[in-house]
Amino acid sequence: MGCAAAAVRRGANRPGSTGESDASRSGIGSAISDKEQRKRDRELVKAFVTEFVKGKKLDVVLTSGRRKKCAVSLARSLDALTVRTGSQERKLLMAEVKAVRIGKEATEIETPLDELCVTLMLVSTE
Repeated sequence: MGCAAAAVRRGANRPGSTGESDASRSGIGSAISDKEQRKRDRELVKAFVTEFVKGKKLDVVLTSGRRKKCAVSLARSLDALTVRTGSQERKLLMAEVKAVRIGKEATEIETPLDELCVTLMLVSTE
């Protein structure tokens, strides 16, 4: 099977972000319990899901490197992402996501990426 990709550039205002560093948010270097860490993780995931179910404006990075504004929303059932740009709309089933690549990790594609990109690798080539 082939592979399709959708690269989305995320900003500093990530869901659940309070402006603190990832290290301090994850508890690295601190003496928090596993129970407290799991609680923080649940809160972070809940904030992410809530924000994306409501819909979020992001930039999609095109293969040319150009960025295009889009609206991304997560289905309440958590089984699909909808990406809208202008009059075009595409529904991406979560079952079709083969891998998630962060930053420049998506070496399989030619799209110019940076450390703020998240790329969904899809099973299909559509």
